[in-house]
Amino acid sequence: MKKYDPHFDELQYLQDLASSYWNSEVLFSALETEIFEVLQETKTVEEIGPIYHCQESVLKPFLGALVNMGFLCEYKGSYSNTLLTNKYLIKDSSVYQGDFILWMKESQGQWQSLSKILKEGFELEKEYKEQKQYTKAMNTLLKGMENIVESYFEGVKGVENILGIGPGAEKVCQKLLQRFPQGQAKSYSNREKHTEHQDPILEKWDEGIYEIIFLSNLGILYSEEEIAHILTEASKHLSQDGYLVIYDVFLDEGTLISNMKSLNRVLKTKNGKALSPKWLSHEFEDLDMKESGIISLEGGRGILFSSKTTERIAALSIDKKDYFLQKLKNIGFKSAKIIDPKDDVCLTNVAHLKCKYGCEFYNKETCYKECDLEYTKKILGEFSYGILVEGEPPTKDFQISMLQAEKQAFKLGYYKAFSLWAGPCSICEHCIEDKENCTKTRPSMENYGIDVFATVQKQGDSLKTLASKDEFVKYYGLLLLE
Repeated sequence: MKKYDPHFDELQYLQDLASSYWNSEVLFSALETEIFEVLQETKTVEEIGPIYHCQESVLKPFLGALVNMGFLCEYKGSYSNTLLTNKYLIKDSSVYQGDFILWMKESQGQWQSLSKILKEGFELEKEYKEQKQYTKAMNTLLKGMENIVESYFEGVKGVENILGIGPGAEKVCQKLLQRFPQGQAKSYSNREKHTEHQDPILEKWDEGIYEIIFLSNLGILYSEEEIAHILTEASKHLSQDGYLVIYDVFLDEGTLISNMKSLNRVLKTKNGKALSPKWLSHEFEDLDMKESGIISLEGGRGILFSSKTTERIAALSIDKKDYFLQKLKNIGFKSAKIIDPKDDVCLTNVAHLKCKYGCEFYNKETCYKECDLEYTKKILGEFSYGILVEGEPPTKDFQISMLQAEKQAFKLGYYKAFSLWAGPCSICEHCIEDKENCTKTRPSMENYGIDVFATVQKQGDSLKTLASKDEFVKYYGLLLLE
């Protein structure tokens, strides 16, 4: 879905939102009619029509929509599946996703009741049958994801016992056993709801110590109080060098997909919700456990690793840059993109002119005269990575966030980390006397001759001049890393 850009008054954005269900309905219909199974071999409209007994006026735009969406390809009136379709939407594929997609259709009824629930409140029943369907859907969704989970343990040794809990956990356990063939695993994949039996996960766990405990999608099955109990029991049964792994939807209030998935969970089940990273951090603190922070994955999901020592977290194969990008989101930036400082940062002599003749702070307080562009090129050449971050006013808050980001980068081992921010320094109400040795201030991107508009637009983002002071303002900063 296209992201809303407040710099543009887009009526089309509203129209696209209102009709966005068209796309899902086309995909649901394609799976239900098994059109992808039919088009494993190339066919024309004339050959497809008799199979479905429908008019060409319906069939042709339906096929055309599937072409536009990337599920079919068309050549001279003949249609066939794309690689995407053959990989994920054919039933005999090992990573078939059709069950999960059709399970999403099951949620439509609850979504259509959203306005009623908001106005009146609505008690949703969590049926055992629905949980079985969800477990099946999660097992489908985790096909392929188990490879990602397993890859984080590349440098880890000595794993003998693995426990998996939650929908899809069995698949991950099986994959982990391929990396640790000497080990053994057991999984508990479904919350059975019987009046005569209490859920054993919510009781005191049986004896057993595990090197890996994998918790999958608990947010849709259990309340926060119940999850707190599960985390406590897991910590008791985790070896000293063991890992507690949580794979779930984590609440990121800054992203549409996170909020939508959280809403979907509430509508689908009684307790379901996206997990709060802040809440989890407090729980781990109470358990004296260390954590990696949320590592974002595709589809609004994420993975979090916890252990009893920071050394064990460091032993995992976690990409430092990906981990740091999540840290930046937690600080409050709206977006963060890794760029090449030498190739992606655009320079212009005009930036100096704008500073000198367009800014009242030029050569005052901590705003110094412009830097030579050749000097800027040398500075940028000292760094391997840049992270272009987007924020918003007030200026002081944005600049404080830039300093926090620089400090976090330094703690992660980027000893050269340095930030360039937006606008004149607004950290202090009054400058100290020794302005040239102020440790809090940083130069603006423009002060170093950076063309912020061109740099931002080169990354596919939009930035425009403002016609009035009440229009939405975007701030950008650049964090440089070696």
